[in-house]
Amino acid sequence: MGAIADTDLTGRMMRNALIGVGLEGFFGPILCFCNHGIQKPDAGTFAHALSKRQPPAAGDERILYVGDNVVRDIDGATAFGWDAAHHLTGP
Repeated sequence: MGAIADTDLTGRMMRNALIGVGLEGFFGPILCFCNHGIQKPDAGTFAHALSKRQPPAAGDERILYVGDNVVRDIDGATAFGWDAAHHLTGP
């Protein structure tokens, strides 16, 4: 599992936050806007993420992108050809 974040936090800062809550072991690549300069929904963001992932096991090549913003996350991921799920936040 990886993360793509349009944030001013660096990948190292994001990874440290995940370590702090005990989730770091679940994540591979963590890509942040401030590290690579491309924001969602630009296809370059998703292409960059794809280039950073571990090679999938045989027959396990599906990608599901989960995001909370319809335009940046869902539209961007589906335009790139990925399946996407909209995570609703708030009450």
